[in-house]
Amino acid sequence: TTVRVTLDTAHAWKDERRVAFVQAARAVVARLERPGQRLVLNGLPVIRAEYTEMIGRDMGTLMPLALLVTLALLIVTFRAWAPVLAGLCTLLAAMFWTLGASAALGLPVQLLTQLTPIVCMIVSISDTVHIVARFRHTFARGRYRTAAAIDALADSAGPCLLTEVVIALGFLGLLGQDMRMISEFGLITAIGMLLTWAANVTVLPLALHAWTRPLAEGVQRESAAARAVGA
Repeated sequence: TTVRVTLDTAHAWKDERRVAFVQAARAVVARLERPGQRLVLNGLPVIRAEYTEMIGRDMGTLMPLALLVTLALLIVTFRAWAPVLAGLCTLLAAMFWTLGASAALGLPVQLLTQLTPIVCMIVSISDTVHIVARFRHTFARGRYRTAAAIDALADSAGPCLLTEVVIALGFLGLLGQDMRMISEFGLITAIGMLLTWAANVTVLPLALHAWTRPLAEGVQRESAAARAVGA
């Protein structure tokens, strides 16, 4: 026996409504199934809902593992809690801003776009290493936290932006084909590259400034004129 159900546009158009329908249908099947019977849900809405659930499970596993590996790499690289926490906050900001932009544009999380936060994480760590290294080098020479942060941005913000723009243009090249899944991945990842740069030139220096112990007044080596120009 086959029971056919046709969803109207309001319920078939959005992932969350398809998932809600499938969950409700599963409850009905579980309630009506009797010994010796096998009730099966099938059809495109069911498959798409299960596909969405699968992606959610994958992200729930992949993202924590990626964060743990990244955190371990930060600890091994910097061996100090301030840059580790600053780098972690920066990559989280890049990922959340990118997911927010995807939601604002109405782009769903699908098989390819679930990889976009991982790409943002990789690029963020690359920029973080450069900015933190410059900050620590300048700070170790006796500069104040603010001067060290300014110097790190002046040294790295431009090259990092150029890198992100080049990567973004590469992903925008995916718009030249006719598969919607690939086009959405290219668009949101390109946007994510620019948001990753924004996180690295805002969240990272602010976090480094906030969590780095300030130098004593007597360690400052800049002249009054240099401090005025820096201000």
